[in-house]
Parts: sequence; structure tokens; C-alpha cells
Amino acid sequence: MKIQLKEDSPILYYKAQDKDDNFLEKKDFALIIMTKFQAKQILKFGPNKICIDGTHGTNAYDIQLYTIMTVDEYGTGCPVAFCFSNRVHETIFKLFFNQIKIKVGIIKSKVFMSDDAPAFYNAWAVVMGPTEHRLLCTWHVDRNWRDNLSKISGGSEKKSLVYKTLRVLLQMISIDEFKISLDKFINDLLEDKDTAAFGSYFILHYSKRSEVWAYCYRLRLGINTNMYLESYHKVLKHIYLEGKKCKRIDKTINAVMKLARDSMFKRLIKVAKNASNSKSRKIHESHKCSELISSDKIQILENGQSWIVNSLTNPSEKYCVTKADGTCNEPCLKCSVCNICIHTFTCECIDNIIKLNICKHIHACARAFNGLPHDSSNGFYLEDTVVGERDELMEMISEPSVGRGTPGAPGVGGEIANKVELVRGLCAAGGIGGEGDMLLDGGLDDIINMLNKTKKIHLNTVENVNIQKKITGQMR
Repeated sequence: MKIQLKEDSPILYYKAQDKDDNFLEKKDFALIIMTKFQAKQILKFGPNKICIDGTHGTNAYDIQLYTIMTVDEYGTGCPVAFCFSNRVHETIFKLFFNQIKIKVGIIKSKVFMSDDAPAFYNAWAVVMGPTEHRLLCTWHVDRNWRDNLSKISGGSEKKSLVYKTLRVLLQMISIDEFKISLDKFINDLLEDKDTAAFGSYFILHYSKRSEVWAYCYRLRLGINTNMYLESYHKVLKHIYLEGKKCKRIDKTINAVMKLARDSMFKRLIKVAKNASNSKSRKIHESHKCSELISSDKIQILENGQSWIVNSLTNPSEKYCVTKADGTCNEPCLKCSVCNICIHTFTCECIDNIIKLNICKHIHACARAFNGLPHDSSNGFYLEDTVVGERDELMEMISEPSVGRGTPGAPGVGGEIANKVELVRGLCAAGGIGGEGDMLLDGGLDDIINMLNKTKKIHLNTVENVNIQKKITGQMR
């Protein structure tokens, strides 16, 4: 039977095993979690990108953890919803997405990325509607190709040739060129008896749906692999679960709630202090690399809004850089030296057109021919956004939040948990300094020692687990 939950509870849905339910089977277990902060994040960033994947081996039960991830303007992944279930089925995913729909409404996402299992996207399309782009993770596609090279006879040289051709096809950015090359590649595979079996496999699984894996169908979408979820798997397993498989599922749930809480504090630090991140570091690296491109390697086209830049690594290769029309009013990262953002220019290189970075070719053109008037409107827009979001985050932190046994618990326990969250938030914004830090550290040690003496709760397990054994890696 579904538990009736309060409006502010992060628990959207709960069904215990061996309990009757109008939607799930009696043997099913389901727990769906979304905090207030996560709800705001999926509303803000979900319309751009949605990633989903499962994490196995976190507990002693046959229960999988499914996580929905969005990507913020800093290029950082943020988990926005969790689902624990013992069944891998489209029915579970429909329930998962429907509970999110009830909580925040329909999320019309531009990009949906998952593994090759169709159940994720099929369920999303039914509940939220189809997305503009359904993509497969390039890493998964490449792994599947390599695993099936064993279907090719004739030695390693022929396997290597087929694989290299696959990679060339994958990275083509012209749709017309891709279609011509794909047809020729398939014909070559089928005409050679050594590669015919692989050709049949490729036709069955990939050639008829090239729009989900080929680069030419994901231009300027800013996502290529599910690296956000891969990183999340590692952090959850090896930091929050300390590299051990939990004997109790409540410990896994507690770890997930702590991760959700910490993601809120990390977001606060980023918007309040403009902390360094992978995207901003990439902008800086590209700017430094652009200094190696001299102006004589850049050709101005007749319209004055486009440039041809010679490649540094391959002089015969050239890239076209074009200035975009209009002014960008989106909250995006900028190169303060060049006074440009990711939307100011476009380039034909993989770094820009696929990974959506400000590449070295763009930096070189902006530096050499920066006759653009200084436009500070985007800077003011960003500042207003930062101040507003910072106040919202501080308000959420001051409320009873995630990371405690019973969210929003009344009474003394709730007040203590509330103060703990405030202390954590204040520490994240900067220490006291000197003697004050030492006094704070000593006082917290005393509190921890006192709490360690309290009685612990124990649950029954369904299998014996050696908690000293290292957790299993994420299988793909």
C-alpha cells in the first residue's frame, strides 16, 4: 500500500515488498526520492538535458538505484531524482517519471541520454513526451562495437581497419557525407565474407538508427558521453559508501541523501563564490593554447563575420569560425579576457561543435580580431541570477532539509538537524580563522563523541555480506 506523504517530504512514493498496490506487483519494492532543491534543479536545467542510468551493487538486496541527472551551466552533473527498485522494467520507470511529473509538471527536454536499453526512453516518452534528441552514450556504443569485432574473421589487421572506419563514421559532422559513407561501409562489409557477420550485426543494431549515435546528429548539443553519471557512480560508491557494499539498504539511502544534500552546498559555493570548475578550466586552457595560433594562420572571409583557421596539429586541416548573430542573454560561462561566451562564435572542430567548449580557434579569432563592442548585459544578467539563486539556496538550507533520518522532523531533533545544516553552510562559505577554527573543531569533536554513544538501529538482511570486501565496479 502506498504511504501517504506530506507535501514537503522528499519521498515521492514508497511501496514495501509483499504489500498490495494498485500499480505494482506484490513482490515489487519501490522508493522514489526528490528533494526540494532537486525539484528546482530539474525545472531549471531539465529542459536542456536529461541523463539516466542505474547503479548496481550498493546493498545486500537485489535492489537497483536509478538516478536522473541534469547538467548545469558550469557543465556539472546534478542528481535530481532517485528510484530504488528490485525490478528492471519499463513499468517501474513509468512510475518513476510519473511521480516526478506529479511533483514538478511535464519536463520537455531537448536531449535525453541513456544506455542502449530502450525501457528508459520509452517510459519517458509515454509520461513526459518525446524529446527532440534521443542519444546513446558514445562510450557504450564504442564498447559494443569493440566487443563484437570477434565476429570478423581474417586476423587483427582486418578488425583494426573495420574499427577505424567505424570511428571515422562516428565522428563525421556532415550528414550528407555520413550517409554516403555509411552506405559504402555497409556494402563493403557484406561483400567480404570475413566481415559479413559483423555487417549483419551492424545493420540490425546501428545502421537503421544512426541519429542516436552519430556525431552529425548531435551538433552543438554539448553532450557526448554519460560522463556525468559515470562520475556520480564512482563518487557514490567510493566516497559516500567508502568502497564497501552495504549490509543494510537504509545505509545506501542515507548515503544518497547525503550526496543530494552536498550537491546543494556545492551549488551554493559555485553561485556565491564563482568557484573553479571543469568548464571554466577548459576555457582557460583553450585560451592559453590559442596563443600559439598566430594571426597569419587566420584568414578573414569576405563577410567579415567568418574566419578560416589552420589546424596546429595538421596544417592541411582548416576550421571555419563564424560569429553568431544577436546578443546572448543566457546565464553561461564567459572568457573574461576575450569577452565572449559559448554562444558568441561557432567552430567546426569537435571541441566546439560536439563538446560545446570555447575552442582555441574561437579564442584566436576573438583575440586577433576583437573589434566587438564591450557588451556587459550578459554579465548583469548573470549577477542578478546568482543573487536570486543564492538567496533561495540559503533559505532552503535554513529549513529542515535532506540528510537526516526523518525529513522535517518536529521538536528538538528537528531543531538540532536544522542548526547542523546552518553550520555546514556557513563553513562552506569560509572558516572563522585562527583560534576560532580550533575551538569550533574541538566542539564538534565533543558532539560527535556524544552521538557515537547513542543506540544504533539494526535491520535484517537477505544475504551475508562481507563489509570489508571492496565494492564491485560499475558494470557496462
